[in-house]
Amino acid sequence: MEITTEDSVLNVQVVLIYVVFNNIDCIVRSTKITNLSKKNISIKKALSLSFDMDNDDFDVITLHGSWARERHICRHSLHLGKQGVVSMRGESSHQEHPFMAITSKNASENEGLVYGMNFIYSGNFIADAQLNQFNSVRLLMGINPENFCWQLKENESFYTPQAVLTFSDKGLNGMSQAFHNLYRNHLIRGEYKNKIRPILINNWEATYFNFTTEKLLDIAKEASKRGIEMLVMDDGWFGKRNSDNCSLGDWFVNEEKIKGGLKHLVEEVNKCGLKF
Repeated sequence: MEITTEDSVLNVQVVLIYVVFNNIDCIVRSTKITNLSKKNISIKKALSLSFDMDNDDFDVITLHGSWARERHICRHSLHLGKQGVVSMRGESSHQEHPFMAITSKNASENEGLVYGMNFIYSGNFIADAQLNQFNSVRLLMGINPENFCWQLKENESFYTPQAVLTFSDKGLNGMSQAFHNLYRNHLIRGEYKNKIRPILINNWEATYFNFTTEKLLDIAKEASKRGIEMLVMDDGWFGKRNSDNCSLGDWFVNEEKIKGGLKHLVEEVNKCGLKF
């Protein structure tokens, strides 16, 4: 469903987009902004989701974490004012997750009411729950407006990223299942979308940064004997990446480790019967 609104003074059109899916309890929200004027305009705030409801003594759940300790659950009572989660890192990732849920006090894994929302975007974001003096709740989610500015020329359009809303009366598990069903069937793509994924071996725990082409091929040969189907080469193949303290982002092959380059290594691993 598309609801078209227009500002006749600025000559800007905003289309509110709602998408539903058969047999999945989710609504996907986004917005299309079109410049109908003869002048360039600057978009400084463009959220993807806004949802209002009465408060019912809700809790707020957000997720946070870091490397190797992702997705810690933070749960507290919804209080007056704003609360939520933001990222200004240029990414969402595991430090701050583009997710928030509003739950009844008794909500557990399989019981209680849960309103969940998730932002399908990997850059700066905000997710806010606002409780006002009239005991009304407003949920907001979208691109973080801090330092955001998008120049829109005549007749150009800007689409905000999609945000997903779901409701569960069967607790947190009901919310999780709705998200999983939506993403498995409508977001994930590629060869293995509907196939059993290959069994893989990752060289990290075996070698850490200290590996060579020969070590990787030894792992591949042994893995092939045991029915493993894929080798994943982990951190340390690029730049002078011999520790966590250097070269991250120097995306050129370290041929002191990978002699002959990646093409040669891939070909040799394939000869062992594994994908690379």
